[in-house]
Amino acid sequence: MEGQQRIPILKVGRVLIVPIQVDMDDRTVIHLQERILTELERTGARGVLIDISILEMVDSFIGRVLSDVAAMARIMDARTVVVGMQPAVAITLVELGLELRGVDTVLNVDEGIKLLRSEFGIDEEEEDAGLYGGPGGEVRAIAASLGFRVTDQTRLATVASELARNVVKYASRGRMIAQPLDAAGRAGLRLIFEDRGPGIPDIAAAMRDGFSTGRGLGKGLPGSKRLVDEFEIESEVGRGTRVTVVRWL
Repeated sequence: MEGQQRIPILKVGRVLIVPIQVDMDDRTVIHLQERILTELERTGARGVLIDISILEMVDSFIGRVLSDVAAMARIMDARTVVVGMQPAVAITLVELGLELRGVDTVLNVDEGIKLLRSEFGIDEEEEDAGLYGGPGGEVRAIAASLGFRVTDQTRLATVASELARNVVKYASRGRMIAQPLDAAGRAGLRLIFEDRGPGIPDIAAAMRDGFSTGRGLGKGLPGSKRLVDEFEIESEVGRGTRVTVVRWL
């Protein structure tokens, strides 16, 4: 169950982003496939972007998983793109004679989103992705200036978008503080989100996948936690909430 819980699925505009950061067994795969299909139906997303940049090896099992996800997504009228494949992995796949059927591959998340937008004629300005404007765009620019790779820039921008959306949705007003870090020569980025809203009565419940007091997927807080190295939440009913996240280079 541990692997199942650690694979987030985040909706960015009309694209589901699935960063695979753990080893997968049969149970994890089945659970992940079911979640992808469920969220394609619930959100109306048109694309599935699978980020495998963390994986140092893609064997025939993972290859079959990616092909199966693509086939299932096609049934739901969605396209699958794999991003972040390391050069050594690509070479090994060719030597194995393994073909990823129905799967497009691009270098990074940015290119993957552009490809899907182009495929379905999605107007970037009309998408409420939050990654290229607003808090997400600001955080992406800061992360890039600190030397974060594109994949981590996207993770941080996604976290900023999710947490800032929570502030607007539940508290109407708040603020985000971005603090570059340098700890013993190691660079990082701390993001703080503060509001003076109603607060969270049950933080443990709010951190569970699927829990939502609104009409969302209930992925904002738990999904954001999985995308960063450090996550802290403080909340008091009637006084507001403060969420602090850190990602290290």
